[in-house]
Amino acid sequence: MRLLCCAGAASGEEVFGPRRELTGVQPLVDALPPAARTAAELAAAVAAGYGIRLRAGGGSRAVAVVGAVVFGAASMAGAAAVNSVVPEVAAVGLHNYVAGCDDPNMLESGEVEAIASK
Repeated sequence: MRLLCCAGAASGEEVFGPRRELTGVQPLVDALPPAARTAAELAAAVAAGYGIRLRAGGGSRAVAVVGAVVFGAASMAGAAAVNSVVPEVAAVGLHNYVAGCDDPNMLESGEVEAIASK
């Protein structure tokens, strides 16, 4: 009886469906580790603040501070948008890992935890 149950087990793709593709900014989010995402967001905020200071001209400290605040807020909004995609990327990664497994009984918890920690 046990042999029949094991013989009837389907592959991951048959059970969970075909692999899914990442779209939009999802491939970028998947490629960058969390620390790199944070560093990129900070660099974007600093560059934007510096850029607005140069465009405004005069080198005024007040203009530089206002530019940094405005673009810092815009950068934080962008960071929130990017970070909102992270759970979707993890879900697609987990789906693809399980769908690509020939024997669902052979799933490794370490692999699943690595996908979730991204």
